[in-house]
Amino acid sequence: MAPSSNQFRFLFLRNRLNLNGIRPLIWRRVLVPEHATFHELHLIIQEAMGWEQAHLYEFDLKNVLVGIPDDWDSFHFGKEQLDARRIPLQQLLTKEKPKIQYIYDFGDYWRHTITIEKIETPPKPLERAVCLKGKRACPPEDCGVYGYLELLEPAANKDSFMDPELLERLDWLYDMKGEDFDPDAFDIEEVNKRLSYIHL
Repeated sequence: MAPSSNQFRFLFLRNRLNLNGIRPLIWRRVLVPEHATFHELHLIIQEAMGWEQAHLYEFDLKNVLVGIPDDWDSFHFGKEQLDARRIPLQQLLTKEKPKIQYIYDFGDYWRHTITIEKIETPPKPLERAVCLKGKRACPPEDCGVYGYLELLEPAANKDSFMDPELLERLDWLYDMKGEDFDPDAFDIEEVNKRLSYIHL
């Protein structure tokens, strides 16, 4: 018998998250329940990428912005504004392959492209978001794309740099991320441990 329309469907959105502006790509592939709200998707992205939830955010769906309305200003005039805490993903994301933008930190403007790769039913019901795969470490907060790119070369050649300004930047990077920070590292077990604490 086919399920009735009001039965809970264990459908998940398989999302590919790319952090724009940095090569090689920093990315994650995450399964997210379609009943999750956009605010919960924000929390999932924060943990999957490795951000610290220290700044504002919004999702840009072309003609619609989804975020926390109290934090918006006239810059967004002309686009419909929806409250991320009240809108489930299944209300707006109904097709595979569309791309939406997730902007984190309106100052440093970390822009992520989210591709809905597939809408699928997992082999067994999942109560949490799950990271399937990813590459490379998340940048530190408060430096922006260009600031981070400027840090990568001295970090890769820290023993050969004597410039005091570069050494000061490296000290800042290690203060933020630890002296063992590796921009190419990705720990999927740690990511899924963090995701397990997000109750949907």
